[in-house]
Amino acid sequence: MADELNKAEQSHELRMDRAVRAIRNDGDLRYLVRQYLHLCGTTSSIDPENTNRAMYQLGRQSAGQDFQSVLMASDPTLYADLAREDALQSTTETTDET
Repeated sequence: MADELNKAEQSHELRMDRAVRAIRNDGDLRYLVRQYLHLCGTTSSIDPENTNRAMYQLGRQSAGQDFQSVLMASDPTLYADLAREDALQSTTETTDET
């Protein structure tokens, strides 16, 4: 039983590593992940005046942070690279609008 669990864990880790590598190597996947993390509001502040809204925001942020952890477990620099790409894209879009 322990060997089966160990094999399942190893298989899971290998699949997650391949998936994260695919994100690293595909610009469209990186864009999708950046949009997902943005929707999760991992860098947004919480509105303490509205308890229901704050709880909703905390739930979204928690999901985003869990996903960040998954990414970083397989590729410790991927999240930082995604954040940098997001910042560069925002700068480019702002420059293009002026």
